[in-house]
Amino acid sequence: QQSMMNATNNLEETKKVVVVGTGDKAHGLARMYECHAKKEGIYKLVFTEPMPMKTFDPFSSGYVSIELFPDALANADIVILAIPSYAIEAFIAENFMLLKNGCILVDLANSNKDKQDLKGVLAALDLAEFDRWVKAFNDTGAIQELQHTASAKFKLATNVCGPNDDAVKEIVSLAKALGYAPNEVPIDQYERLRHSQDTIGWEWVHATAFMIVIFLIAFTYYTVQLTGRPNFEWYTILTRSS
Repeated sequence: QQSMMNATNNLEETKKVVVVGTGDKAHGLARMYECHAKKEGIYKLVFTEPMPMKTFDPFSSGYVSIELFPDALANADIVILAIPSYAIEAFIAENFMLLKNGCILVDLANSNKDKQDLKGVLAALDLAEFDRWVKAFNDTGAIQELQHTASAKFKLATNVCGPNDDAVKEIVSLAKALGYAPNEVPIDQYERLRHSQDTIGWEWVHATAFMIVIFLIAFTYYTVQLTGRPNFEWYTILTRSS
């Protein structure tokens, strides 16, 4: 009887997290859930696709569920918007009234354009008084998440920012359950966080510069070596150096 009571209490405490979107980022979240949160039992991850005609790859994780849209939004405690930034405005305009009272919206899109982030969309739709939204998971890459393992020595770091302290703490708890290392950031730092991946990163800048230098060296070498040889054709230089 005590076991049944404990099971009932755990079921009541389980919070429904709906991920809207079934792209790479959604698959990355499913991977993180499979590695970590399934053991916690606190959050139940549900995935849904708002575009009925879109085909998507089935999830390899057996710990997540797929529900039809918009029924999946019913009783959702947390809704994660894993959709392109340009689609956020249309989604909120059409589906905001379907969310239950107290639901938390999580924006993980990267955009520095007006009306392409959740904060700007809510203001544009006269919903600025709604403060249960959080910016999180936009600074981690889908490839990193898809390659993550339960035995990984390093946790993926993500910044969590929002105007409502309770909502922020809830998403911090979710991030920890998913295996991330969350960092609470004051709301006045929001502008620095909303497009965390708009740049290609210093690693790619350095790698690109390095490859260009190598190419120029090779191009110069082949030009010097081949010029004047019998049957030499200039149009072969680019192919040979590449």
